Amino acid sequence: MHATFVRHLLNYVINLRLFIIKISVYIKSTLPRWLFLVFFSITLSNIVNGQFTRDSVPVFDSITVDNDIDIDSNFFAVMNRWGEQITLPRSETDSVWNYWNHVPALDPSRFYFYLGNTGSPAIEARWNPHKAVGFDPGVHHLDLYRLNSDQFNYYSTGRAYTLLHYNQSPQQTKSATNVKFGRAFSKASGISIQYDRINDIGEFNHQKTRQTSVGAGLYFFPADDKKVFFSYISNNFTLEENGGITSIDFYADPNYDDRSLIPTNLNISLSELKEREARLTSIWTLGEVRDTVTNGLSILYDGKYSTLIYKYSDANTNASFYRNFSIHENGQRAFIQNNVFSNSLGVQIDYGKRTDSEFKGKLNGRIEYRWNSYTQSDRTSDINNLLLRANYAQQLSKVIQLRSNLVLALGDQAGDYLLKANAILRPFKSFHIQGHFISQLRTPTGIEQVFYSLESPIYLNNYPAASYNAIGGTISMPALGLSAKINNIISSDHVYFDEEFTPQRLSSTVNILQFQFGLKKQLHWLFTENNILIQNSSDNRIVVPTLYSKHYLGGKWQLFKKRLQLDLGASGVIIPDFDGYGYFPLTGQFYPTQTNQSFNYTMNGLLGLRVDQFNVYIKFENMQSIWDEEPRFMIQDYPMYDFRMRIGFRWLLRG
Repeated sequence: MHATFVRHLLNYVINLRLFIIKISVYIKSTLPRWLFLVFFSITLSNIVNGQFTRDSVPVFDSITVDNDIDIDSNFFAVMNRWGEQITLPRSETDSVWNYWNHVPALDPSRFYFYLGNTGSPAIEARWNPHKAVGFDPGVHHLDLYRLNSDQFNYYSTGRAYTLLHYNQSPQQTKSATNVKFGRAFSKASGISIQYDRINDIGEFNHQKTRQTSVGAGLYFFPADDKKVFFSYISNNFTLEENGGITSIDFYADPNYDDRSLIPTNLNISLSELKEREARLTSIWTLGEVRDTVTNGLSILYDGKYSTLIYKYSDANTNASFYRNFSIHENGQRAFIQNNVFSNSLGVQIDYGKRTDSEFKGKLNGRIEYRWNSYTQSDRTSDINNLLLRANYAQQLSKVIQLRSNLVLALGDQAGDYLLKANAILRPFKSFHIQGHFISQLRTPTGIEQVFYSLESPIYLNNYPAASYNAIGGTISMPALGLSAKINNIISSDHVYFDEEFTPQRLSSTVNILQFQFGLKKQLHWLFTENNILIQNSSDNRIVVPTLYSKHYLGGKWQLFKKRLQLDLGASGVIIPDFDGYGYFPLTGQFYPTQTNQSFNYTMNGLLGLRVDQFNVYIKFENMQSIWDEEPRFMIQDYPMYDFRMRIGFRWLLRG
């Protein structure tokens, strides 16, 4: 293992001078041609035309400010598709978190299990059964990486906003790219583009992952009382599925120090997920509009067309691996497609929205018709949802805020609903209290009810809707960087997948109790962030880790009159041994196992340099494997990769 460490280090020294060339070649080869032309044209227009609000844009030096900066509207406005101004996500404002951005599961505040390599299927470790109302095909193993229109941002700024993030380990085939671009053509129109790419060849046999997500959006305000937002999203994910390694005993054999030589259960299987979505949202305000602040009645329209395709193929006939699933002489196949066309129309009432008002809020209601054309194998069915939506937000004073939303399904899956209520109390500037209540009745997903393998039915279920109710609260003290959260979920008729890869219904009531604690603090040059999740389940068929904690400790030094920032630190994940999950690639589903997963801990190191908005960094991933060669598992039969170095840069450009 020490020789491996030295070899990796020498590879970096030898290839460092080629790093920038590799980056430019890679971006040029992976960016769609039309996206490259659009990006180049807009950048050229920025150079020619300059800024239309230069004097109104202050200098922004992120080195001298705290983490989690909320860039306010004096710098530029960031909007969601309903025209509401939002703050940027943490991945764009927190300098320390940016170093880990290539793996969303490593976000310190999120808890996920994944197969071990970058871009692999993942499941949330914090049990969260609540899903959107309406028909759901049930393909969620790659949700962590999918770009969707609800999360797409629109940038209204006179100075172009461009975020470039690229990193790779020794081979160029283990890399991640993230590009975000926003530019206003005028104060009433603009464009936003996002491009995400993960390319990881994996450490083990037949484990390559290729993921590409592209989003493009336009906004146009014909008048102060009219807003139009359009977006187009494309997700293309291709995964080589190896079914995990056949035995852990190979780790003790020095002949298998090259992990790609370890035998795997599958060798030529392939899964693909493709998704396209076009969406148009329009807001027509009938009331008063002053300085983007609205009072009165607005009419809301939202139209969407999307298609999702999931395919799996394996030319081998490994009957012992697929068990009860049909095996043809030509191998194994699965096909799922869901086409969705939806239209919604509603009204919204805004009241008291003045900058000096303490009493203000909004109330909106929408009716949505959604048509699903769902295909599995060679069988297609039409599913019609009629959804009634209501949202309420109220600020009673500077101390009390109330929020709630309700979605009720009619037509097919009638009776399904999701109700969320939230109350926020801020009695003191440094002390916040938040309480929440969630209630849902949800019909099982398409893949939980029926599955065909090679046109043969493996299971045909008619499970009733499951009930989920959650209540809890959060106490936070921002000045001290402390937070504590409690959540209690009670469920009945929950559907899960067993060790035979088939869905089962829990007729008994299940109780899940969750605690989460956080500490995020900077004291002079020392910075630390810690998040701890504690869970308990009343039924061992609902797998939750008793403890899952993430920690970061490091120093931040500002040098040369604060023009250079040096980051040096280490992060770690602690998960005691637990009965965890297995993964079945044919259906993309995770299932509870009775096999103890040995994880214990992992450790990563960080060395970063920052000048203004340019970051360059080196990460030392899974450092614990240098002195402890025992494999770590989050998912059964899928070990985490050994020590790996990763070098990258992140550059935020404005203007």
